[in-house]
Amino acid sequence: MEQIRENPYLQYFLGYTLFSDDRPFDPSMMVHFRKRTSGEILSEINDLIVATQSEDTGDDGDPPLQKNQATKATVRRNLETIRSRYRSDLTRMERNQARDDEHSRIPIEGVFGRGKTRYSLSRIMAKRRDTSETTIALAFLVMNLDALVRQLSLTLFRMLISLFGYRSQRPVFIMIEG
Repeated sequence: MEQIRENPYLQYFLGYTLFSDDRPFDPSMMVHFRKRTSGEILSEINDLIVATQSEDTGDDGDPPLQKNQATKATVRRNLETIRSRYRSDLTRMERNQARDDEHSRIPIEGVFGRGKTRYSLSRIMAKRRDTSETTIALAFLVMNLDALVRQLSLTLFRMLISLFGYRSQRPVFIMIEG
């Protein structure tokens, strides 16, 4: 019972749709099962399983597999199905995480790209470390002052528009069918 609880592959094999850490059934149910089934019934069940495995006709064109090979092939097929299912879930989570990271990085990387092109951060030629750091700090100061001037001029422009009561008059187009 602990193996079923701890093993996602076994849970998938038993028909679970999702992994669950709960106990699949009460341990006392195994006692009831053992009391209701005798050794003869269990041996008949085992014989039926073996007979079903040995009746492989090889209709798919391949020679019939040995008992050990058939078991390995079945287990491998089931495990590949489970692995691919969990792998795709993991891939989906990784894709979501990468998308979220990219969305949070885009504004920051955009500022650095603008700093390289407009403010010459890509052409720093200073040889000393402190001179390079000072050049970079001055470039960022100019970038911040530029953003501040842009915001102030936009605010001033909006105040002037509201002060003079300018309203946009858009032309109206009428469709005439003819």
